[in-house]
Amino acid sequence: MKKWFLSFLCLALLLLGGCGKGEGDVLRLAYQTSIANAVAMVADKGGFLTAEGLQVKSQILNSGPMVNEVLAAGQADVGVVGDVPAILAISGKLPVKIITAVGGGNRRQRLMIPPDSPVASLSDLVGKRLGITFGSSGHGGYYRLVKKHNLKPEDITLVNLNPTDMPEALAAGEVDAVLVWEPTPSLIEARKLGRELLTLADTDNLYPMVALVNTTFARQYPEQVKAFVRALIRAAEFIEREPEAAARIVAEVTGLAPELALKALDYHFFGVYFSPAILRGLEDTGEFLVQVDTIPTVPDLAAAVDTTFLPEEAVYTE
Repeated sequence: MKKWFLSFLCLALLLLGGCGKGEGDVLRLAYQTSIANAVAMVADKGGFLTAEGLQVKSQILNSGPMVNEVLAAGQADVGVVGDVPAILAISGKLPVKIITAVGGGNRRQRLMIPPDSPVASLSDLVGKRLGITFGSSGHGGYYRLVKKHNLKPEDITLVNLNPTDMPEALAAGEVDAVLVWEPTPSLIEARKLGRELLTLADTDNLYPMVALVNTTFARQYPEQVKAFVRALIRAAEFIEREPEAAARIVAEVTGLAPELALKALDYHFFGVYFSPAILRGLEDTGEFLVQVDTIPTVPDLAAAVDTTFLPEEAVYTE
C-alpha cells in the first residue's frame, strides 16, 4: 500500500498541470463498481444527472485508486470514492475538495467464517488466519475491532487478499475467516461458503463514501457542482424509496444478480450530507493509515471539506 501511495503521489505531482481542464458543458464523473457507490450509479444510470440538465461523461472504474488517478490526470471533474482513497487524494495534495458524503455503513464490513466453523467470537480466531485487504478501510476496522475485544493486531495472522479471491480462499481452507465489505459477504452466503460472525458496527466509524470535486472546476462551474449534488440527493432518496428498482440499476453496473444487489444494499446507508461523525470517521481512518506507514501524517481533512454546494439542511453540526 505504501508503494502504491508513493507511485500515486509521483503521478499526481506530474499531472497537476492537467487538472481542472473540464470544459464545463460536460461533467466528467468517475466512480467505481463497488456497491457502496450505488448513489453515483443511480444518479448516472437512473437519469437523475440528466434531469438536472447535466451532460455527463461517466467513467466506471474497478477501484478507488483508479478514480484518484483519473482525477490526478485531469480526466475527471468529480469522483466518488471510499474513505481511504479520499484521504490518499488529500494527503497526495490533489487539487480536490470533499463536498459531501454519499453513504457508507459499518454493517457492510462483515467478518465471515466457514459454515461449519466452531469459531464463536473474535477471540476464537487468535492464532488463526484472517483474510483481509491490506490498506483498506476493512483493515483499519480490524485494528479498531481487536482493540474493542481487548486483543492485539498481531494476535491473529493477517493474509492479504483481494475481495474477489476471498470466497475461494475461505472455501479452500487457505484462511479461517475473511473480513471484507459488501457484496463479497453476500456472495459468500449465496454460494453457501460461509456465514457472518460479526460486523464492524461497533467500531465507531461510518466508513463513508464521499464525493470529490476538482477545485478549479468547482470555482469555474459552481452551478454544475450544485446540480450534481442535487442529482445525488434525488438518487439517494430513490434508493431508500424504491430499493428494488435501485437494485436493478446497481445490478446492471456491477454484474450482480438483482436479488443479491438488493440484499447487499441493505447493509449500507445512503444519504447526501456532511456531519461531524463523517469527519471523525475520515480522521480515524487517516490515523490508521499513518499507523501502517501508508501516509506520513494525517492531513487537515477539515480544511479539505467544502460543504457550500450542499443545501443548508444537509450540513449537520452534530
